[in-house]
Amino acid sequence: MHHLLHIRRDQINTRTSGFTFVELVIVIAIMAITLAIVTFSFKDRQRKDILERRIRELFGDVQSTRIRAITRKNAYGMIFSSSGYTLRRYDTTADYDTDSHKNADPLTHGTEEASTTFTDGLLTSGTTVPFSDSAKKALVFESTGMTTTDLMVIVINPLTASPAVNCIVISPAHENLGRWNATTSKCEIN
Repeated sequence: MHHLLHIRRDQINTRTSGFTFVELVIVIAIMAITLAIVTFSFKDRQRKDILERRIRELFGDVQSTRIRAITRKNAYGMIFSSSGYTLRRYDTTADYDTDSHKNADPLTHGTEEASTTFTDGLLTSGTTVPFSDSAKKALVFESTGMTTTDLMVIVINPLTASPAVNCIVISPAHENLGRWNATTSKCEIN
């Protein structure tokens, strides 16, 4: 009798100690689906982080350009295009002040000091229209640190990535980070 119980326990252990092929396939399928979801979420989060980092870098560059104009007592301009911007120094108002000087052109006059390229497009003035190489736009800081434009909004593309911050509102005296609201077509300041 003892021998029969021993055999039955072995048979029970043998039956429950392994996985069937169907169970193994189900487990592998669940793992593959989970991995796909995690990978997609990671890529989406990584994309948002990259866009946020780029708009924060641009924000820092705008602030640095304003400070540079004040401390060096020169006018400086950021010339925006769809793929980035260039930093220009203007030695006279004849280089950038189109109101006072007929031939002034902040896009071409002055001395280029630096250039930054973006892989993601830059959009302008809340219209979600990209800057283009044929329609570049100048943001000029005079030696007082004030801009020559009333207001400029810069949005980093793509808007569908939904990062926490993706736009900058630049007024004559200051700049703010915000998040673009496609419904209202405005950069909402955080």
